[in-house]
Amino acid sequence: MKRRLLLVAILVAVCPHARAAVLCTGRTGSGTVRVREACRSSETQLDPDALGLHGIPGPTGATGAMGPPGATGPQGPRGSNVVVRDANGVFVGYIFGGLPTVLRSIDGRVVQLALDATGFLLQGGEFGDALAVYVSADCSGIPLVPNAPASGSGEEISPPRAQVNSATNLAYYRTGATVTRHAISVLRAGLYFPTNCSNAGGTFIQPNLCCLAIDYTGPTAEMTTFDLGTLGLVPPFHVDVQ
Repeated sequence: MKRRLLLVAILVAVCPHARAAVLCTGRTGSGTVRVREACRSSETQLDPDALGLHGIPGPTGATGAMGPPGATGPQGPRGSNVVVRDANGVFVGYIFGGLPTVLRSIDGRVVQLALDATGFLLQGGEFGDALAVYVSADCSGIPLVPNAPASGSGEEISPPRAQVNSATNLAYYRTGATVTRHAISVLRAGLYFPTNCSNAGGTFIQPNLCCLAIDYTGPTAEMTTFDLGTLGLVPPFHVDVQ
């Protein structure tokens, strides 16, 4: 038996490039082993594993080169965009997180705008109906957004929320980096008249603004104003699907 295995091993060794894929032996018991593409009808195919001819696996080969990119797949179906349009069908903005907020580009910057069917709205917040705070005592100078998220934070990366004076359609929205400042006045927009603004200790500013004293130290960011009236949008606004 050992001699037979030795002969088989020699045959495999001297025929490394043979096209044959199997080992064959005659059924007479002579022990002759031949390498063939296929055994003859008078022969029996031998199992290399049973004969112990398979060595231990070699080391894993190096990773092959990356193949060329596959062909571009077909274009998928167009998704639907829920938008708001004005009375003339003119685009107002993309609905963002549900009404009453939409996204719109203003002077190359995407901002969040609150609205309803009648037009744009003040979004409110910690300072209620405040449009902006100021480091001056009379609401003059650069408007600032209070409690501004830190630059680079997830909240700061989202589009800035615009504060809108509905009476004038003037929007205030963040454009600057967060800086700690001491603000001493706040500009509020609402149902203000000279009398109730004065009674609150403020200074009335036409047509519906009231400048009030505050004492706030904290994170702020510079704001820019934009006249939404220049967009030429006509209420009532309505929802549409593109």
